[in-house]
Amino acid sequence: HTFTITCNDSIGQFGTSGRNKFLIDTQNPGVEYTGGTPTNSTTLTATAAFINASATDDNGNQSITVDFNKTLQGLWTFNNGTLTDRSQYSRTLTSTQTNYTHTGKFGGGRELNGGSAFLTIPSISGGMSNWTFETWIKLNQAWTSSGTGIQTIYEAQGSDPDIILQLAGGDGGSMKFRCFNPTDNLLSAKTSWNGGQWYHVVLTYNGTKAIYVDGVFDSQSASTCNNNGGGSYHTIGSFTGGTSGFLAGA
Repeated sequence: HTFTITCNDSIGQFGTSGRNKFLIDTQNPGVEYTGGTPTNSTTLTATAAFINASATDDNGNQSITVDFNKTLQGLWTFNNGTLTDRSQYSRTLTSTQTNYTHTGKFGGGRELNGGSAFLTIPSISGGMSNWTFETWIKLNQAWTSSGTGIQTIYEAQGSDPDIILQLAGGDGGSMKFRCFNPTDNLLSAKTSWNGGQWYHVVLTYNGTKAIYVDGVFDSQSASTCNNNGGGSYHTIGSFTGGTSGFLAGA
């Protein structure tokens, strides 16, 4: 739909806006399971199953999430400013000085100022021996081997080993998948991150920990970092529970 806004006052002054547009989307995205996904009514005796799902939409702004066997612990889309969790666990985030933006990667997002802003995830009880964490991030400024200080994307702390994803000076520009107590660090092969560009970053652990960037495998190492989810607090955008290492970006 295209519209303009016009108005006038009691003394005859007249004004009009430019042409504006809005879209009412009445079509659901298409979802297809392909490439090795078990067919309907399949019975498996296994510890894992490969699910390959793809989505299509005429408006080009869609993503897909598979919640298999109720294992999805949290999903936050930030659309329309909401901090609610779209998983079954309803873990609503707490915002400390973050701001809503409508220009997230897919719909909404949260802006973090690099000095005091962060988000807190309610405690997740019980560690998980196999897990995945994924996020879209955008830095305000480029980060390379000359970067200084610490910018933290995610931290789960409280029940060792702590899990931390951060950019830190002295790491050659790499993103660090850090475990603490026992200390166990994996540095990304990627060492240059543009300011103002969205990146999709995924961490996985199943006895080996790995980093993926924009859907492509980046690096991996053997690890004992097996207790993500058992922390007393989880934060997005800060280190040590919102006291340092703030992220400047979204």
